Amino acid sequence: MGSLDNLARPSPQFDFALYIASLKKLMSYEIEICGFDHYAAVTGEDAGKVLRNAYEFCREYEKRIVRLYRESGDIEGVTRLIARETIASDKFDFVTEELMLPISRAEVRNILRASGAIDS
Repeated sequence: MGSLDNLARPSPQFDFALYIASLKKLMSYEIEICGFDHYAAVTGEDAGKVLRNAYEFCREYEKRIVRLYRESGDIEGVTRLIARETIASDKFDFVTEELMLPISRAEVRNILRASGAIDS
């Protein structure tokens, strides 16, 4: 699936627990088309695969975020690491760390809240 895996990344504005629950529910259907924010769409056999990949990716990503936080106790450190990794993997030259930090901060906090690692 290659680049389709990037569509799995949970957007920071999402309630992470609800996102996971929605993916689980959607995976129970026979999917013919899967549409994403920012105008991406996947059809055919890949539509169902991308949902399964999204679920697996998000669960592993959640485990990693929680592990990094528990090891360091430093949300900002985890946020900086995730921001830098996102910039490197997305290869958008116009996205700076300064721009990515609030996005990554929201993403990390949402995941930590959903996992019960933090209260707020």
